[in-house]
Amino acid sequence: MNDEQYSDRAKLDLIISILQSSPDNDKQAPLSLFNNLVAHEYTEFANSVSLKEEVEAFTKLQSLQNELARLYSLRDIANKSVVAIGGGFSAGKSQFVSSFFEYNTIELPIGINPVTAISTYIIHGDKHLIKGYTYKGGVADIPIELYKKFSHDFLKALGFNLKDILPMVAMETSIPEFTHICFVDTPGYNPSNIGTTSKDSNTAKEALENANALIWLVGLDTNGTIPKSDLEFLDSLELDDKKLYIVANKADLKPKTEIESILDHFEEVLDERGLDYEGISAYNSRKKEEITFRHKNLKDFIHSVDKDIVSKDKIAQDLYEIFRMYEKTLIAQKNEKDKTDTLLHSLELDIMKQNITANDSILDKIAQLRSTTHTKDIESSLQSLKNLRDSMFEALNAIFRDIFKSIFNANTLKTQELIDKGYRAYDNKDYKKAAQYFEEALKLGVNDNSDIYSKIGHSYYNIKDYTKATELYEKACELGLNDGNIYNNLGVIYLEGLGIKQDYIKAIEYFEKACELGNGDAHYFLGIMYHIGEGVQQDYTKATELYEKACKLGVNNTNIYNNLGALYYHGLGTQQDYTKAIEYFEKGCELDNGKAYYNLGFMYYNGEGVQQDYTKAIEYFEKAYELGVNNTNIYNNLGVLYYHGLGTQKDYTKAAQYFKKACKLGNGDACNFLGFMYHNAQGVQQDYIKAIEYFEKGCELGNGDAHYNLGSMYHNAQGIQQDYTKAKELYEKALELGVDNGNIYNNLGVLYLKGLGTQKDYTKAKEYFEKACELGNGDAHYFLGAMYATGNGVKEDEVKSIKYLEEACELGVGNSDAYLLLSGIYAEDDEAKAIEYLEKACELSIGNSFAYFMLMDYAKENDYIEYIEANKLFKEACDLGNGGACLALSVMYDEGIGVEEDEVKAEKYLFQAKKLLEKDCELGDGNACLALSVMYDDGIGVEEDEVKAKKYLFQAKKLFKKDCKLFMLIFIEIMESS
Repeated sequence: MNDEQYSDRAKLDLIISILQSSPDNDKQAPLSLFNNLVAHEYTEFANSVSLKEEVEAFTKLQSLQNELARLYSLRDIANKSVVAIGGGFSAGKSQFVSSFFEYNTIELPIGINPVTAISTYIIHGDKHLIKGYTYKGGVADIPIELYKKFSHDFLKALGFNLKDILPMVAMETSIPEFTHICFVDTPGYNPSNIGTTSKDSNTAKEALENANALIWLVGLDTNGTIPKSDLEFLDSLELDDKKLYIVANKADLKPKTEIESILDHFEEVLDERGLDYEGISAYNSRKKEEITFRHKNLKDFIHSVDKDIVSKDKIAQDLYEIFRMYEKTLIAQKNEKDKTDTLLHSLELDIMKQNITANDSILDKIAQLRSTTHTKDIESSLQSLKNLRDSMFEALNAIFRDIFKSIFNANTLKTQELIDKGYRAYDNKDYKKAAQYFEEALKLGVNDNSDIYSKIGHSYYNIKDYTKATELYEKACELGLNDGNIYNNLGVIYLEGLGIKQDYIKAIEYFEKACELGNGDAHYFLGIMYHIGEGVQQDYTKATELYEKACKLGVNNTNIYNNLGALYYHGLGTQQDYTKAIEYFEKGCELDNGKAYYNLGFMYYNGEGVQQDYTKAIEYFEKAYELGVNNTNIYNNLGVLYYHGLGTQKDYTKAAQYFKKACKLGNGDACNFLGFMYHNAQGVQQDYIKAIEYFEKGCELGNGDAHYNLGSMYHNAQGIQQDYTKAKELYEKALELGVDNGNIYNNLGVLYLKGLGTQKDYTKAKEYFEKACELGNGDAHYFLGAMYATGNGVKEDEVKSIKYLEEACELGVGNSDAYLLLSGIYAEDDEAKAIEYLEKACELSIGNSFAYFMLMDYAKENDYIEYIEANKLFKEACDLGNGGACLALSVMYDEGIGVEEDEVKAEKYLFQAKKLLEKDCELGDGNACLALSVMYDDGIGVEEDEVKAKKYLFQAKKLFKKDCKLFMLIFIEIMESS
């Protein structure tokens, strides 16, 4: 018989064998039993229970049935990891797969003709045989020699499409290196140019999409590039999470130097296309050797997917999950009825306790309600559920016995019950019990279930046993669980050093893995690390990107919004953008983030990006305070707003309360404010001791104003012994701390002018007074004016003196001495101005006796009748103890100036004046001493007495020198020279 006759007879025998083959019903019995249980008992039970997840349960069960049917029809490859070999026509797929065979006893069709036309599934085994799986679910043996002739032309000669009755071929041969791999030799996706069926592309696509991993071949007998059609075909595949590996096949056809360039080009094209791939190999199928590779070598890739992919326990768990849905629903219904029954019983007891006579209508209604709380039907359904579960698991066990020649773990039912309880406890957030149940399940042998390890890890994480959580999480990862939540939690553990040694490198590694899997929380935590530079170089741009990605991933963490707001507010890692800052702070506020309320309040407080609004600032600050933000600036700002009455009524009491909180938390500004309030009795009782205490605390905290205020208290001996040296030190420290206060410069000028606490130094005094003048300090203008009037420390300059003194008056210095000095300067040249300034001096100082005396002298000498109308002012001043005013009244009544002469009144006021002036002079009032000197010199109300006049003049001069009353010394010089 020649080859052609053999071929024709073999073809006929093969077709007959295929058509006659049918499934072995006896072997399908366990599956039929399982499907019958689903079709009848399960359906009947499902119809009797109202399940919210009914569609989900049905879909799960249907998927499980399809999986079991696949295991039956393809039982030889059921437990293998399917690696499909794809590529264009003539890429060398068959020879590539054959290169892994141990023996040459059997091989795939190699060459252009014959060529693979039907997908062939190749597995490791001791036998060397080929089987065809028929359209009826039967199996037909295919002679090896005949299989080699399965070319497109051979199939075409049959007169019909063989693939319609023989959709798949399986081959068994020795592949000891990959025992759990099922290679699929697929048809070329692009065979139409050879005149074959257009269905080859669909056949290839179906096989590639159903595989667990894909190796794509590009033959280097072409021009050394990946064809555009290959890329387009790969784009069209729904690869989901399937691993892809690229093989530059027939690498023996190119020099090694050129191969390196080809692989570089492959990488560039694939990366540009956005295709994820595990590696690229330059492979010689004929010699069964790899020449070079990128990223991962070919065998390592195959080994990475070389595993038992069907878990019997996993299938059992999926079935249990379906029953668990029903059980949870029924138990929830029972609990609800029990709860209602308890409430009804409680109602009956309340009626009895209150001695309420319930009418029949009420009792009937209670009875009707109680009838709805009976749980017999639910308990019956739970029992039915248990019976159905047991029956279906018995059928499932029979299926596994048939397919795998073994049943699932003897403890599986017990294990699954424990797992079920664990899930239930986990769902109820009873993590301690959940961990207990899951760990008991592990002891019974569920050692390869990564999800269980994950759940125990989560349980321990939630009960804060981070050491155990870490151990279990890492075990779940070892078992291949690629879970973003686990990686994120591990990142948190290593970041915070929870139960283990802190390790930023590991934290970053886990957070990055979680980010790759789209975990939003990990983006947030990694963002924080870049934000504050913890474990990585600080990078605000990266932090911003990570925070915003976390937001897109739906992380509703209030701190993200606050942190993003802060970055945009300060322009860190991005352009400063107050609008965006406000937008993020407002989102944070919506989620009750206290810091966001504070930051938004701060923007309203300063009018940044919004119109300044103190009322809103108070509202946001107080909300932040309510939410527990213990921020010194909140308390201090609220204190300032209530102190000044900004956006609210002025309230010193509230201001003091907030300042106390801020000061306690170390806010120097607040301590200074409190000291000021105790000093001035604002919202608190005046207390210099407490004022000093708070100023000192402010000084400790580096507050410049507190140094100034404490210096003033030492300067003026308020609540503390006077100490000019200490005052000077504190003033100078305040300047060092940046306080630009005119009073400080003026006070330092006075200390150097008078030589108080330091050597007298007119030059330094002048410098400080000039700085104080620049800041608008009126007192400094007065002192500079006095210095230019007397020539003390400067060249005498009447013009400058008048300028500074008049500016002092314009600044409302409130110092009668300035007006007296101006009066003295104008006395010789402009009497009207001299009198005007004397009037002002009197208005400003009831206590300046000399001012009244001089004014009265002008009135007497110049018949200054206009001023006599101010007789009332003299009386008020005299009644208040001003000797000069009393003396002026005495003269008026003695000489009838503006009033009728009255000797009695004149004597009365003279006696009063003399008594007051002598007392004031003894107490160190230079003005009173000077007035007495004039009285004795001119014999006003007393006998002229040159000795007494000189005595009082000397005393006045001494006092004026001590107090640096420069202008009065001028008057004395005038008097002495006249």
